[in-house]
Amino acid sequence: MAQRGRGAWREAVHQASAMVFGSQCVVCGAVTGPVCASCLPMPDVQHRSLPGGLPCFSGALWSDETASLMLALKQDGVTRIARELAPLLTAALDAAVPGGSAPAMLVPVPTRAAADRRRGYRPVEVLLRAAGLPFQRAMRVTSAVQDQRELTRAERVRNTQGAFAVRRTAENLGRVILVDDVVTTGATLVNSAQALQSAGITVAASITVLSTPKRHTGNA
Repeated sequence: MAQRGRGAWREAVHQASAMVFGSQCVVCGAVTGPVCASCLPMPDVQHRSLPGGLPCFSGALWSDETASLMLALKQDGVTRIARELAPLLTAALDAAVPGGSAPAMLVPVPTRAAADRRRGYRPVEVLLRAAGLPFQRAMRVTSAVQDQRELTRAERVRNTQGAFAVRRTAENLGRVILVDDVVTTGATLVNSAQALQSAGITVAASITVLSTPKRHTGNA
């Protein structure tokens, strides 16, 4: 089954279940889901400087509430959640590109092929589409990258070192902003930026939906 077809099938199952049993908020469980008004996340932009000086702007902090939303999107196939998270990504972009700045192409961090096949969709690209933001799939994973959920900071750096390459169709990009869903150590963003910079592409900044200094499921 194609990636998009599998993702659409999983979402259809969720929608059918909601029609029969009622849709619950993924945060508090109220039957008003997928997210009730009181659990909607509000932008709270965070700014970090990642190793090497790469700026990273995030729409909000990782918390029990925002984690429930992100994990529903990434692990449970509830792609409708992207509409609720999209304002956080837009807020991060607004902070990264203040008025008068030169435009930059948004480039999502690539994901492992195994994860793409399992989900049937790419969460970061779903988020970008929900936010109405154009992007270019400019990178690919070139080596066997482990799932990073249980890795230490040093292991994450080694895991993604040299793991990304720039697609030939993207080599003429001049200035870009990297996009990911969650930043923890920043290893994935930094190593992605290094691959782009090696191809002569300027990485102006990076943006994510959520930011956390701790180790949590689904972070990179």
